[in-house]
Amino acid sequence: MERWQNQYIAKVKTHPRIMEEGDEGFDLSAVLEFKAFKKQYPQVAVELGSGSGMHLLQLATKSPEALFVGFELRYKRAFRTIEKGEKKDLTNIFMIRGDARRITELFSPRELSALYIHFPDPWEKHRWRKNRLIQDGFLSELTELLQEGGRLSFRTDHQEYFSAAVKVIERSGHFVRESYTENLVETEGESYHPSSEFEALFVSQGLRICSSIFRRTTGATEAPGANFPTSPEV
Repeated sequence: MERWQNQYIAKVKTHPRIMEEGDEGFDLSAVLEFKAFKKQYPQVAVELGSGSGMHLLQLATKSPEALFVGFELRYKRAFRTIEKGEKKDLTNIFMIRGDARRITELFSPRELSALYIHFPDPWEKHRWRKNRLIQDGFLSELTELLQEGGRLSFRTDHQEYFSAAVKVIERSGHFVRESYTENLVETEGESYHPSSEFEALFVSQGLRICSSIFRRTTGATEAPGANFPTSPEV
């Protein structure tokens, strides 16, 4: 029997706007090409765990002058996001097929205007919580990448993770809370629109969507592009 092979691996490896994390990390030449590509844009925003790309694509459509970079572990999702963008003639999207925790290898301090962390794995069991993205150490790294005045958007359907993440972000001393809700659908009412397929699924299942937006404060200087929307309808 012929062994199954993921057809998207080859597609990811050969696409000029997807960079893959290999067994030994990122290829140096690919990193240099990516950094040169970024310089074309005055504003750069990143989504950690961009899934099938719905949110990233909507943001890129709304702000064509900015570059939107998605981190996604799955080959198919990474490739399909770029493929969907090409069908919409969007050139301001770039995908990283790799671990979001390696973000500091690809971006410089104060380079990002916005960070989106929507519906990350909640790692529900207590012994697994060390794997959560929003923790003191990783948040400190993300904070260094955000421009002063830049936004951090966090959204989840998991109430306990939401409460824990908000506490971590606020005790860091580098952010001011701009919005907070434990029921986004109710808060936004008729103006509500899901930011992703995951969010639409959770809402259809009757789950509450928790959402909060924070502004990077040190220096209290608004950064260009700091007003990126947290969803295309905001």
